[in-house]
Amino acid sequence: MVLVWCGTQAAFYEDGSISVGLGQVTPIISKFEVRNGKVVVEVTVGAAGAPLTILSHTNLLVPTSQWEPVWAGRCDASGRFAWTNEVSEGSVQRYYTVRVP
Repeated sequence: MVLVWCGTQAAFYEDGSISVGLGQVTPIISKFEVRNGKVVVEVTVGAAGAPLTILSHTNLLVPTSQWEPVWAGRCDASGRFAWTNEVSEGSVQRYYTVRVP
């Protein structure tokens, strides 16, 4: 039996155990800026501990399946995370996106 509520999924098994998952989560980029020579990205996923990856590429037309992962981790207890990356003078323009499994 599977019961779904509030974006969280739970499965109950015959042995009395329970399995709880995050269900579908969608990242929202709440802030993206270049500040003091650094790229700052703040994202809200809405699920505590949700795994995510920041991808980057220099060509926006390349499919995201070919973008380079530049950071991977989990959201904090409030379902948010912030990531900062140094930008050196003269570096190539890069594009960023967030992927959740």
